[in-house]
Amino acid sequence: MNDPRLIFVLLFASEIPIGIESVCPLNYNQWNGACYSLRGLQTPSTFPDAEDSCELDGAHLASITSSDEMDYVVSLMAASSSPEASDSWIGLTKDGTGSWGWTDGSPVTFTDWGLLGQDQGAECARISKGLFGSYRWQDQHCTETFSYVCKTDVSTTSAVCPSNYNQWNGACYSLRGLQTQATFPDAEDSCKLDGAHLASISSSDEMDYVVSLMAASSSPEASNSWIGLTKGGTGSWRWTDGSPVNFTDWGSGGQNQGAECARISKKHQSGRYRYSWHDQRCAKTFSYVCKTGVLTTAQQSSSDHESLQYSDESGIGASDPSLLWDHLVRSREVLTSLLGVSVTG
Repeated sequence: MNDPRLIFVLLFASEIPIGIESVCPLNYNQWNGACYSLRGLQTPSTFPDAEDSCELDGAHLASITSSDEMDYVVSLMAASSSPEASDSWIGLTKDGTGSWGWTDGSPVTFTDWGLLGQDQGAECARISKGLFGSYRWQDQHCTETFSYVCKTDVSTTSAVCPSNYNQWNGACYSLRGLQTQATFPDAEDSCKLDGAHLASISSSDEMDYVVSLMAASSSPEASNSWIGLTKGGTGSWRWTDGSPVNFTDWGSGGQNQGAECARISKKHQSGRYRYSWHDQRCAKTFSYVCKTGVLTTAQQSSSDHESLQYSDESGIGASDPSLLWDHLVRSREVLTSLLGVSVTG
């Protein structure tokens, strides 16, 4: 039983859950057992379209059941620099009887209507920032377009990342292109092959984590890596995964190229090396960082499924440890990242 090959065979044969944790969907923030996402800052939506968009994530427009939850949702809106964040749909709407109800079915146990908050006689509700900076509920016709807040429950699940990705804070990251650098469009296409995008970065903590991946590499190509920020012909910076741009970390002269794509670059500034954002022409080639959400075992793509389990079609059976070991060798990077154990032959 000291043979590591047999140990890994037994781990897989017993289907021990890997990485059990509470996770939110990609681009959601966790608070008090639920997940929230401020959406539609680039493309505001009607109330029905906003609800449909949330449902694509298994979510609904946000229900708010306490003053603490109201404060948290307001904090998401207030943290955004987008003017669209001043008015955001929540999941409150009138039913066929004219009574207010939440789209997720929660009981209406808390309200926070502003002065004249229901003066429109409308059937949908938004949070609106008033003249004096306070955020209160206001009714509005459902066909108006605003940003919106989605909400869903956290899921306690076996959370894994695709092969060659590292998990951090409910998302998966991979530094790529160290051997073969890519243009911005080609890098984004490469990430999409994994169901990912070039990385969006929404906080200083996330920036620190992405930088740690670059700094840990001995390759000189890791000094400049594409992230998913691009103007994309619109003149405004946006993330390729659709996340709102609520955090930036431009370096000195970081936007002096007048270019439409962005990279993280290691530069000597003020007597030390610092990683910060710099614009660059999209046709230049660099390494790049991909990002996607964590997967549950039920969500794994077919390629990852083949890397983690044995298939009868492959001719590998649980009673043949030598063949299983051959299969595990091909998957050892997955095993190492998921189990935190180095596989040796």
